[in-house]
Amino acid sequence: MDRADQLLQETVTLANEIGQYWALATALAYLALVAVEVRTDYRRAGGLIKQGLELEEHVTDGWVTLHYLDIAGWLALQTGGEARTSATLLGASGALQERMGTRLHPAFAGGHERTLAALRDQLSPEAFGAAWDDGRRLPPADLARLAESVGRAAEAWAPATLQRSLLTEREREVVRLVARGMTSREIADLLVVSERTIETHVDHVRGKLGVRSRAQIAAWAIEHGLVATKRG
Repeated sequence: MDRADQLLQETVTLANEIGQYWALATALAYLALVAVEVRTDYRRAGGLIKQGLELEEHVTDGWVTLHYLDIAGWLALQTGGEARTSATLLGASGALQERMGTRLHPAFAGGHERTLAALRDQLSPEAFGAAWDDGRRLPPADLARLAESVGRAAEAWAPATLQRSLLTEREREVVRLVARGMTSREIADLLVVSERTIETHVDHVRGKLGVRSRAQIAAWAIEHGLVATKRG
């Protein structure tokens, strides 16, 4: 992915030099995708989304816009726990796909599905449906402002300063079980949810704590008293 990052950065530089705004906006969207899906660098993704949305007046291609709305929806949940905002943005992305007769690029599908699974786990069907419908009704300008606000919040987000209180109750529960050495499948069976939902929680926890492995999650859980240490 380092090579992909490099090529996308080169695309951004060249597109900016020649004023090719569609290529610039598209490259920024894919850089944001790499930042979220590969590097769990939510702050960088937030800044990239903000930059991309600032090009809206030059780019009339809704295909680019729907990807920014979708990634902003992921970030709303991952960095702030804003489930309703996340569902609204994903609803807007879905509505735009329907109007255009298109769909998300396959590279974005994994993050989209994981976010949907987490939203359905966290929101009641009524709350999810209401937020989703809001996204389908809101004017494009309001949606752009909402996505930009998510980007700004993610850009300012500081995982190193987060305390355990900023993990949701379900995330704290998953952290405790990870620290006990349980696999995602075992945790899913215990909590009666899908394995994909547990993987989403683990991804969110890694991003919030600024760690990359389950072992680091376990170490953090012990350090912050979520699990008891064994005494000799």
